[in-house]
Amino acid sequence: MENLMSQSFHTSLKNFIITAKQYSLNHNESSSKAVLCSLQILGQSNQFVFDSKNILIQEFYITLYEMMNTINDDSIMWASINVLQSFIKQGYFDNTKLNNYKFTLILSKLLKDELTLEKKIKILKLLQDLTYGAQLQWQESYLTELIMLLVKWISSEDRDLKSFSLGILMNVCCKNKFAIFTLVKYTDSKHFMRLLLKLQSDDIFIRVQVYKLLLVLEQVSGHIPNVETNYLVDIIFIVLEEGLKHKNVFVLRHVIDFFVDISEHSSWKNSVLNYSNYKSKLINLLKAMEDIKQIEKSHNNCDITFQSVELIFKFIHHVTQFQNESVFEVYPEIIIQILHWTQYLDVFEQTVLILQAIIINVRNNSHIGQNLQCDIYEKLEESLNVLFIFVSDFCITLENATCKSVWNKYAVCFKLLRDMLKLHNLYEKIEEKLSLFSLQSIFNSFILIDLKDLNNLKHIAFVYIEVLCFLSDLVANNPTWMSLFSEVLNQKHVYYVLAFIMYNGSKNMKQKVLELVTKFSQQSILMLSDCLEKIEEQLSSIEVKSIKNTNSLDTEENPLCSFSQEEQLQMYIDKLENMFNSNKIHNINTSNVIKLYQYKINASKQSEVWLKKSIDNASEEITRLNYKIHCLNSESTQINQMLLENHQAIDGLTMENCQLKDKLNDITNQFLAMSNNFKKLTQNYESKSQIVQQQNSTIKNLEGQLKKLQENSNKEKTNLLEQLQNEKNANKMQVSKLEQQLIDSQIIINEKTEEIDSKISFIKNLENCILEKDKDVLDLRKQLQEQHRVREMISQMLAATSSKP
Repeated sequence: MENLMSQSFHTSLKNFIITAKQYSLNHNESSSKAVLCSLQILGQSNQFVFDSKNILIQEFYITLYEMMNTINDDSIMWASINVLQSFIKQGYFDNTKLNNYKFTLILSKLLKDELTLEKKIKILKLLQDLTYGAQLQWQESYLTELIMLLVKWISSEDRDLKSFSLGILMNVCCKNKFAIFTLVKYTDSKHFMRLLLKLQSDDIFIRVQVYKLLLVLEQVSGHIPNVETNYLVDIIFIVLEEGLKHKNVFVLRHVIDFFVDISEHSSWKNSVLNYSNYKSKLINLLKAMEDIKQIEKSHNNCDITFQSVELIFKFIHHVTQFQNESVFEVYPEIIIQILHWTQYLDVFEQTVLILQAIIINVRNNSHIGQNLQCDIYEKLEESLNVLFIFVSDFCITLENATCKSVWNKYAVCFKLLRDMLKLHNLYEKIEEKLSLFSLQSIFNSFILIDLKDLNNLKHIAFVYIEVLCFLSDLVANNPTWMSLFSEVLNQKHVYYVLAFIMYNGSKNMKQKVLELVTKFSQQSILMLSDCLEKIEEQLSSIEVKSIKNTNSLDTEENPLCSFSQEEQLQMYIDKLENMFNSNKIHNINTSNVIKLYQYKINASKQSEVWLKKSIDNASEEITRLNYKIHCLNSESTQINQMLLENHQAIDGLTMENCQLKDKLNDITNQFLAMSNNFKKLTQNYESKSQIVQQQNSTIKNLEGQLKKLQENSNKEKTNLLEQLQNEKNANKMQVSKLEQQLIDSQIIINEKTEEIDSKISFIKNLENCILEKDKDVLDLRKQLQEQHRVREMISQMLAATSSKP
């Protein structure tokens, strides 16, 4: 996992190294307080970085080991243990790296019966994490006492003490024959087996630990107790859910290792493969992952979450490879869960491996139901969207990727896309979503990488061959991709990478290169042969040494006699001793033989004691030598780093010198050009000076003329002003006359206005009289009309009377 070192953590590490070195020189109170303060700061920090190649981290580990190996101050020792615990608790540690510094030896020496329970558990918990996956190369001096204490403490009443002791014993004995032989030698095998079987009833995880330890000891005991496989698998699923809930990485690792072991064990393999409750158990496990999904965004320690999820996916990947119908039915739910976690690089590779296993099983198993197949295909199509989002970021990440793990994630992504191409439904979707431009940009991005650096070649080889094979598969299915394939094959750096794979690649990668070569033209093959020759020259000029750490011996180590032989021999010796003590042996020769045998036994025991001391001394010496080798390796790394930096600095200075020379030449040429320009400008200046002098004399003449003109203009101006003043006075007189006339006219106008107003009032009076007369006329008319009407009525009446007889 790649993490950036914060400035504060960087400073804290430096402060500890300085104070620890001062403390090693002078064990006074001030230096011990300074060391203790530095350790407390580191123990409370949550910005840990564990890059094994970082020189500061290596120096920190070396300083911490040297201090813990020599100090007698309990407070500093326990503060150092707290720092190691904090490192491990954050999840940023690699126990294989920490084991190189032999902290296990120091912590084993601290374990005593006299310690308080809290301190015992603290050391045991730290040892449990440090000893996971540790490989022993010899009979280490601390091993016997450690195993004896652990065997003693597994029968303790305290659950944590029992569980941690079992965990360390399991770690130490797993794949380490030296530890197994030590356990067998110093314990009664039958009593120990009975003790382990008694522990089963305490706790489900302890049961798993017990069975894993019994499985480890099977090679010397010859058998393991019978147990129902379904019951074991049920327990494993329960422990997985609990371990995921509490994010207990140690529990998850051991349970998954145990499941893998029993699934490959000859006695349990078939039962594990045919387990009938995989569907319900896997669905419950996926529901537990849903709960983790809800809190992982708000959780501060995301790395522990990612480690836990990665381990669960490792388990699911192992299960998905089983040819079990109940597992097939859970494929859609598994893919749905994967769609969420593929966005996180920490678990991306494991999710892709699961998808690969699902695709292979779907392709190779025709008896999967049609509805289930459709559901799986639908979910796989959704996963394609996530994969193409990841691929779209390829060019951006490519420019900044320096870690091999990042390149490998893209490689497995394209490997999965290759597997998807083999499914017809998914092939059509890939054709729809994948554009020629996006794939072309990926190959163009490869051109930006400096292939002269062997580290870059090692990093990109895997992803390069996968992308190239992916394009080759596209061409085989659709000839429209042939133009891009031909364009890529015209680039020389392609053959350079392929040539490097032919020399240093794995068997699988070489096979893929050979498959591609069959599709090459004659010209492409010639280019590849040229690159092979260049790679050979480069590798021969630079000594490339692959250092392989062999952590286990090849020779088989076996005990002198088996358990049964040891028991029979002990019984025979006890019987002879009893007969000798009770004087039941009458043959003096036999008694002498027995005495001699006893002397021989005592001598053998004495020799064994001396040999044990020799082993202890040899073990300590080997530890010191290994530690010294590790320190020398660290120093060598630092020197190589300094040498590389010096070479880079020299190269930089050489390039800078060349650039400065070029600049100097440019400046010299510019100086010559400027000199010529200066001469021309001087000549121009002299000619211009003469012109200026002439212009100055002309200006003086013009100034004299200007003065005369100004005098004449002033005289004319004075005359004009006088004329204007006279005209102004005359105008003023005329204005005063006009104003008087205007006043007179205004008086006349006022008089006329008054006369008009009187006439208007007279007219208004006349109008009023007229109106009154009109009213009188109207009244008279009305009277006349009334009288006329009466007259008519009277005439009518008279006419009527006259007409009667």
